[in-house]
Amino acid sequence: DLSSNMISELPPHIFKDLKCLQKLNLSSNPLLYLHKSQFGSLKQLQS
Repeated sequence: DLSSNMISELPPHIFKDLKCLQKLNLSSNPLLYLHKSQFGSLKQLQS
């Protein structure tokens, strides 16, 4: 799980995409809907 600190360190376009997805209420976990390249970037940040 991403901490609030990691969320604040994400590139702005990823955070913007997350906010848009949350507004659409696609899922309780909008990370599932990120583009694969963005998800890969998130996984790199977690490791």
